[in-house]
Amino acid sequence: MDISVILTVHKEGELAQKALISVFRAIKFARITLKVELLIILDKTDNETRRYVYSYQKELFCRIYEVDFGNPGLSRNFGVSKANGRYIAVFDADDLMSESWLSRAYKSLESFNKPAVAHVDKCFVFGEEEIFYKQCSSLDKDFDIAKFFLNNYWNVVCMATKTVFEKYKYQTSRIKEFCFHEDWDFYMETLANGIEHIVAAGSSVFIRRRLTSKSQTKKKYMVRSSKLFSKDSVKAYNNSSNLENFEVKSILVDIRAFLRYPGLYIQNRAKAIERLRRYVINELNTKYVRQYIDSNLVKEFVEINKIEPSFPVSSFKHKKKAFVLGTSSDIRPFLCYKELITQYDTDTECLLLLSRFNKGEEECIRNLSKDGRKYSVFLTRENESEDNHLFASIKNVRFIFLNRILRDLSLSDRENVLIRSLEQIKPPAVISVGNNSQEVNCLTRDFFKPVA
Repeated sequence: MDISVILTVHKEGELAQKALISVFRAIKFARITLKVELLIILDKTDNETRRYVYSYQKELFCRIYEVDFGNPGLSRNFGVSKANGRYIAVFDADDLMSESWLSRAYKSLESFNKPAVAHVDKCFVFGEEEIFYKQCSSLDKDFDIAKFFLNNYWNVVCMATKTVFEKYKYQTSRIKEFCFHEDWDFYMETLANGIEHIVAAGSSVFIRRRLTSKSQTKKKYMVRSSKLFSKDSVKAYNNSSNLENFEVKSILVDIRAFLRYPGLYIQNRAKAIERLRRYVINELNTKYVRQYIDSNLVKEFVEINKIEPSFPVSSFKHKKKAFVLGTSSDIRPFLCYKELITQYDTDTECLLLLSRFNKGEEECIRNLSKDGRKYSVFLTRENESEDNHLFASIKNVRFIFLNRILRDLSLSDRENVLIRSLEQIKPPAVISVGNNSQEVNCLTRDFFKPVA
């Protein structure tokens, strides 16, 4: 078997049927030259979704399993354990797969000649947000782990060998209050272990954005600690060429680009072109248009419109129209993380979270430090006076001024940097002293059991 497609299904209802139609279309196209099977993993599904899925049970290349994980990562791991294919392709049941994705991803991986993870080239996000973007490769000159720190470079759709999925399994969060991005975590671990991420040129996918989904409604998110962002790794990061390039990198496309193919037959051409127009900003940038827009992309768009007649939907709560290369994250949170994690003493036995350093807290710290343990102290607010001699006089204690390191970040970015830092360093014990900031008190409650 060449490819096993793993489709994870939860409670998508009719959306699952549309996803299945697109997946069957892609599998049938790939089966012209390849052996392909489909594994549908029903995870805590409902009767409506189950009815849609089992209506396709007679398909020769389709196997259906029911599990009770309540987690897409664990569902995919289960699917991998049952798969017969040399390559595994993962997909969600509310998205739409283009006809050529499986074939193009397979060819890209075969020609790469070493283990890699393949991603879709061009992506349409539709539903309650509109975004048209191109994904990048980890080999691209613009790829930057600083941008990967707070935002995932790639969506969930990917393909790799079964051995890669078996070695780097999808993980789950140990903290219920956080939204754990299992695909982001998987990509970090594979990158950290030398597995490149490539793009299957010419492929496309259609991602449905629902603001009521779990990943959209949870404000806090996290990934596990990773050697990709370990102290030694980030110390080696050279940001000299990146500081000026953290702004959003967008390519604006004019609708006239799609009209360069007059020979292409489009049913109800005017309606299709109008729908395409919604995804782009009407400003012409001919330097890049021909590089990214081709007849295959237009054909895929038209065919997907037959599966999803209301694609894109007529009204949107949020409208964001851009053509973006890679990710467009600000790298400043990563640079703050680098400074924080570099200053932190890896031999720390107890982390002390302190709002300000005054005489009462000085006495507390001096008494604590007499037990011989090594302490790191995170100062979370500005001090009334910062006497360097005073700080240096307390043995076995290292002071880290969060108020200095994080002061240029937004409140949400400060919290995210702290989340990533605490998850990475995993101090054996944590003590919170005084009236700390709300995000610090929240983090200590979520991550650690306070030590008396």
